[in-house]
Amino acid sequence: MEKRIKVALVSDIPEGEVVPVEVEGFKLAIVHVDGQFYALEDECSHMECSLSEGLVDDREIVCPCHGARFDLATGEPVTLPAEDPVKCYETIIEEGVIYIRL
Repeated sequence: MEKRIKVALVSDIPEGEVVPVEVEGFKLAIVHVDGQFYALEDECSHMECSLSEGLVDDREIVCPCHGARFDLATGEPVTLPAEDPVKCYETIIEEGVIYIRL
């Protein structure tokens, strides 16, 4: 059985922004780009920096510490120094609420 966790309201995440959210022990970076919402673990795989403090560039998030870039859809690193992906969670939007699926 799937588990869903409510993480935010759609209206809480402006277009082009990343917002930190902590729910049920999960620290997440929620990103809104081109009408899509992405949920990633809020910690760079390179140096444990908060990705929610980084910038969003197209469909990538840029770590504020060393500039590593991660694909929003897959969590895969796009540039060094990161070599490992960050965990991504599927987002579900229902009636203006953002959920992640575990």
